[in-house]
Amino acid sequence: MNGNNKDVEGIGQSGFSGIVPVEMSKAILNQISNVILSVLVLIILLVLVLTFVIILLTTSLIISDNAKFISTMKVLGYSNKYIAKNMLGMYFIVIAITFVIGFVASYLLSAFMISFLAKNTALVLPFSFTW
Repeated sequence: MNGNNKDVEGIGQSGFSGIVPVEMSKAILNQISNVILSVLVLIILLVLVLTFVIILLTTSLIISDNAKFISTMKVLGYSNKYIAKNMLGMYFIVIAITFVIGFVASYLLSAFMISFLAKNTALVLPFSFTW
């Protein structure tokens, strides 16, 4: 109007011009899911390595704490298998209880975090646990 031929945004332009093609949207979603999957695999590998190191340190601590008991049993002629079975038997209840507590805590924490993300962000992750 008044000799001004500028288009006003939203007027004179189709609303469909800003829509991304379906193939491009699928490609972007695939790239995002690949990045998320690789980050999750990296985190899982890191946790496994840390767990292995913690188990080695705990085993070393248990052996050093019970060195007299182990050496006494070796002098008396007990086999390595019997000594290992005794050592594991002493700590089995503690290991089982901590495993159950850790499993339940991680399940509840992950369920809470996913519901928190779904309620407070635009990110929704599927959460299903099958036996």
